[in-house]
Amino acid sequence: MESTSFLLFKLRGSRYAIEARAVCEIVALPEISPLDETPDYVVGVVNVRGRIVPIIDLDIRFGNVPQPYRLTDCVVLLEQAGSVVGMIVNEVQNVRSFGPEEREALPAYGAEAPADCRFLSGLLKSGEQVVMLLDLANLLQLSQNLDAELGMPERAAPLRSSAFCPGATPEERTVLRERACTLAQTLETEDQVGLMTVAVVRLGGELFAVALQSIREFAEFHSVTSVPCSPGHIVGLMNLRGDLVTVVDVSGVLGLTAARAHSECKVVVLNSADLGAGVLVDAVLDVFSMSSAERAVAIAAAPAAGREYLLGTAPYGPRMLSLLDLPLLLMQQSLIVNENP
Repeated sequence: MESTSFLLFKLRGSRYAIEARAVCEIVALPEISPLDETPDYVVGVVNVRGRIVPIIDLDIRFGNVPQPYRLTDCVVLLEQAGSVVGMIVNEVQNVRSFGPEEREALPAYGAEAPADCRFLSGLLKSGEQVVMLLDLANLLQLSQNLDAELGMPERAAPLRSSAFCPGATPEERTVLRERACTLAQTLETEDQVGLMTVAVVRLGGELFAVALQSIREFAEFHSVTSVPCSPGHIVGLMNLRGDLVTVVDVSGVLGLTAARAHSECKVVVLNSADLGAGVLVDAVLDVFSMSSAERAVAIAAAPAAGREYLLGTAPYGPRMLSLLDLPLLLMQQSLIVNENP
């Protein structure tokens, strides 16, 4: 069994994981429109660029007492069986791959619920911590009778309110409403065919988007061993769970100020067994889906240095970001270390 990439996030202090390939987009918590005659854990719907998406409260789905929402909460939009569903989480942490040796089955505790009624499909070992792996097929199955199937004790449904997040201050409500309006906006020329999920990273003060499918994981920058007599763009070697990864600083090729290696940096590890490399970046900021219209080719607006690796530019809030072909960039001749004399 090969390694699989997962999105890691936190809820109530616990760590959970879902397969990264199911993630369409991650957005800051917007205002959600409550909807009658839905299961208690479906807190409402959101207009995502013209598509009505149901939003579930993962905390309520697990049978917990509802907690107040915060502006720092996120909604992870997931595609399952052709449908898009969002779930509210407290904090999105990382994307990383796990091999079969890092996965374990759930412990047996006597009487077990039917397989199609379980929300957890296994456990992942992340260093000294244990991450619970969610079964999306069961979790996103909008069934009002699932609690009865699980044999859970009957609980009172949360009282519904005519307004989302009734405890929010006027300032917080304004932020939530603005987020919902931004999320509902659709480009007139938007073409949903060719939708690409990208990660937004910051490097040398500039923002870049990298296709998520080309990324194996985002790793913490630590315990990097310098390589004697290596070029300046080779930061060093990092042991990533038994695999040696060459950490590369590509800022020079892109005409940017060299990255300053420190503990808050991230390493974007490529999903390529041939390269075995990772790129040092200042921060990983976001994951979202970009349409082909948003990836409109605008090479002329890109900086001259590294232009051949910039596939286009797109708006990102008040700023612009450049779509970067990271695998192609790392094959650039000046970045290749020739070990032959």
